[in-house]
Amino acid sequence: MRNIFGVSINKFFAVGFAGLAIALLLVEFISDGVINSWPAVITLSNMIDHLLLIACYLVLFVMNIRNDDRAYMGVSLLVFFIGFDGFFGLSNAFSNAFSYFVNGVPLLGFLFLLSIFLWAGQFGLGVVTYVFVLRYRFQRTENFKLVKLFAILFFVALVLTTGATFLLVFLASPGFPIHTYVLSGIYYLSQIAAGACVIFTLNRLRRL
Repeated sequence: MRNIFGVSINKFFAVGFAGLAIALLLVEFISDGVINSWPAVITLSNMIDHLLLIACYLVLFVMNIRNDDRAYMGVSLLVFFIGFDGFFGLSNAFSNAFSYFVNGVPLLGFLFLLSIFLWAGQFGLGVVTYVFVLRYRFQRTENFKLVKLFAILFFVALVLTTGATFLLVFLASPGFPIHTYVLSGIYYLSQIAAGACVIFTLNRLRRL
């Protein structure tokens, strides 16, 4: 099966996952504002974070609909943004591990220490994927299988890091209201949907 509803399977899923990412991010942002009050949500860092993500999602969505090769720009921006987020995740994981070890909670300290490897994987694979996508886009390499492999590994790293983050937040702070976990889950699911979109977008852009 190469087509669904008259469009290629890669375009169908690329557009579908990009649309899902947009919808999830909007639901998270609006729900966060309604539940936690808009002044708490409309902060500089939060607005920059959401605007950058929605820009990446929109570029992927629109350019895939139009069969436009500028979808590469959306892929590169998203991989760079999420990959660079792994750098901050590394710093936070290290700080939390140190804090829990010092405060006599070695189990949590050890778990946060292990999460450093996941964040390092997200950061490192983000950098490598970004470089290989650019090289393929500008015809510095014709090895599409390697580009796709790194994109898939980057997606896997994102899923694993997200899962580990949720587990650690729940173990370290189980007293948060349930909506806090739900909203965070929707936010990160939007990134996972966009990561899946990247794989199908690259398949669509593959040079024969």
